Amino acid sequence: DHGAKLYRRSLYTYWKRMGPPANMEAFDATDRSSSCVRRQRTNTPLAALVLMNDPQFLEAARHLGARVIEHGGRTDTDRIEYLGRVLLARAIDDAERTVLLAALRRFRDDLTSGRTLPGPLLSVGESRSPATKVEHDLPSLTTGKPAAASVVIKGREPSIANDGAAGDTRFYWEADAAKTPKTWWQVDLVEPTEVGCVVVVGYYGDNRHYGFTVETSLDGKSWDLAADRSRNADPSTAHGYTCVFEPRPARYIRVNMTHNSANPGRHLVEVMAYAKRPQVAVDHTTVERAAWMLLASTLMNSDETINK
Repeated sequence: DHGAKLYRRSLYTYWKRMGPPANMEAFDATDRSSSCVRRQRTNTPLAALVLMNDPQFLEAARHLGARVIEHGGRTDTDRIEYLGRVLLARAIDDAERTVLLAALRRFRDDLTSGRTLPGPLLSVGESRSPATKVEHDLPSLTTGKPAAASVVIKGREPSIANDGAAGDTRFYWEADAAKTPKTWWQVDLVEPTEVGCVVVVGYYGDNRHYGFTVETSLDGKSWDLAADRSRNADPSTAHGYTCVFEPRPARYIRVNMTHNSANPGRHLVEVMAYAKRPQVAVDHTTVERAAWMLLASTLMNSDETINK
């Protein structure tokens, strides 16, 4: 199901006579060929694989992490205690607290350094995640430059996709591929400029993904392919899709939109271009949300939680 119906409490599920649903089978569900008076404890690696990769559990961990930040107290210790009461129905002992605090520090380090991007984590699932503020250390070459597109819709003009507001999904360029199958957006850099990186930010927040190609041109007539993401299946996030290629002189940059997994629409929140790949800085709030999501997922994956 989708939308609000997706989050109803499940009462029924498809169950074949000799085969339970796949994720229940990973938790040692019986095959119903004979009666079972007592379930065995679940501690297989497959259970961990489901809990740490299935969107249903990751989305639950995301919301649990947000709940911990809002209601769990001000300190890390208080929040870990709150997480223990929610998932284990008991207090966290000293040894567990030490392990969880160390894990939390490691998660924050990875998220702050860029080894792990918070955007893709916080976009798992269909429920909308809070806005993620992403800042680059270089100014975009496209900001404020003349923009054009295959389709111009009032209120969704091409100039919105290079206005410098990459973090606001209320404003974006839009085209309907059902009416105009070949959709593109382009920007005029005014003069030939060296370009080696283009960041494409589509609409994000609901786990959809976009396919596209990036082309460059010196005259607006002859185009050279810079990046091909037409088969992309990665979710759209506030970080956008970063396309790095051999630096080249270009006056025009064109993004050809090939697909949208959610609907026939084509959407660009922002298109940024740089001479080289920029460094990305993520705000502290986003890092905290992702770190507590990971810690919630870690504790959800404990043997005691699984068998609670």
